[in-house]
Amino acid sequence: MVRQNLNNNSNLSGYDLYRDGLSIYTTLNSKIQKYLNEAVEEHLYELQKNFNQRWSWKNRTELLNSLINRAIRDLPEYRVANDDEKKRIENEKRKDKSFIDSVKKAATTIQVGAVVLNPANGAILAMVGASPQFLENNISAKYTLNHVTQIKRQPGSAFKPFVYAEALKSGLTPNTLIECGPFSITLETGEVWSPSGSGGCNPGDKVTLTKGLSSSINTVAARLITKYVKAIDVLNLARKMGISSPLVAVPALSLGAGGDVSPLELTSAYGVFLNNGLHIEPYYYNQVSDKNNVIIYQKPPTMQITEALDNVIATQMIYMLESVVNYGTASRAVRSIFKDIDAAGKTGTTNDAADAWFIGFTPQLVAGVWVGFDNKKINFDVLGSEGYGGRAAAPLWARLMNKIYNDPLLPFKSKRFLYKTNIDSTNTTLPYSLTDTQKNSKENGNLEEEQEVILPEIPLRLE
Repeated sequence: MVRQNLNNNSNLSGYDLYRDGLSIYTTLNSKIQKYLNEAVEEHLYELQKNFNQRWSWKNRTELLNSLINRAIRDLPEYRVANDDEKKRIENEKRKDKSFIDSVKKAATTIQVGAVVLNPANGAILAMVGASPQFLENNISAKYTLNHVTQIKRQPGSAFKPFVYAEALKSGLTPNTLIECGPFSITLETGEVWSPSGSGGCNPGDKVTLTKGLSSSINTVAARLITKYVKAIDVLNLARKMGISSPLVAVPALSLGAGGDVSPLELTSAYGVFLNNGLHIEPYYYNQVSDKNNVIIYQKPPTMQITEALDNVIATQMIYMLESVVNYGTASRAVRSIFKDIDAAGKTGTTNDAADAWFIGFTPQLVAGVWVGFDNKKINFDVLGSEGYGGRAAAPLWARLMNKIYNDPLLPFKSKRFLYKTNIDSTNTTLPYSLTDTQKNSKENGNLEEEQEVILPEIPLRLE
């Protein structure tokens, strides 16, 4: 990633990155990078072992043949061979058990993209872009994709916070009651859209926005984007928050099915909640010097800042996303490992469990985790619920944060989110302030709300 960006830096035109003895000063923190490496290896060891026990190539002959064909075509000797030699190589490799086994192993090796950011300035503090096992076992692995910056996948429910933030902007509050039972709607195209995932709600049942997000109830998100806000407004908010990948303004956007995103941009966007509504473009190097220590590039002191979200809405989103970690879809994975420090975030799982996500933040750091496979036909579906984001991705995040916050020499000491000490003194019943739009909605009786709001505390123990 750094190499590609440097190649596009006009200050470095005329320099050879490999031969001119340049010194590149990155934003990486060596300790946090070490802890991320450890967390990745520890988590993937367990997840891979579990996957290997359940995955079978039986009844997947067509998939295996396509993988073998591609692996043969990618061989250097095959590429330069004439037609007769190609047939010989192909016949040999198809009979070579070790070659077939290597293809199977490479295809079923769980890939990972994990990144840690300082949202206050956009600095990338640590990054793992590929599976350590894959890098170790494959000769050509140095050319593999960086799964933080170079892949784009559907984010699943990890996209829902954009929908909820837009709903809060429209006048709803974290305590607004929304129907959660089965939902169907006829779209402008004539198609009937009936998303599954009602969280066990019966027709007419209602939950607060906070509960809808913490339990990741699809029918709540679907109602929000079709009855309370517009899909185009959700898309535009995501743009302001740092999502630059192409998205489509359709109702399915509420469930993360409106386009693919990279782990880096999604993680950076979550930093907006922690950063009082401001998005700061991520970066990964500060300075480049030549072999004589002459500075040829210095990062400008100014930052690329976008006012993406009202700071009151950003605070409300922290409150809601904290419930995901303390009581919702990520609680078991995170709070069994990472305790006594405020944390918030959102899980995400795509169709057939092809992708598992967890994007989360503490009072000072934001980190994102994606795990999956390079071939989408291989997925975590065989793991059942253990292949969801809350089980397949969130534990890695928790391991990482536990290591960081247990290091007394790192500067990250804040244990509580600021909103808990900045509660509106004129509104003693709420752990957050309200926007003028929300106050007007309440005064006009436009909102049905649950009356009691409880400031979330960190559970001491979760089974």
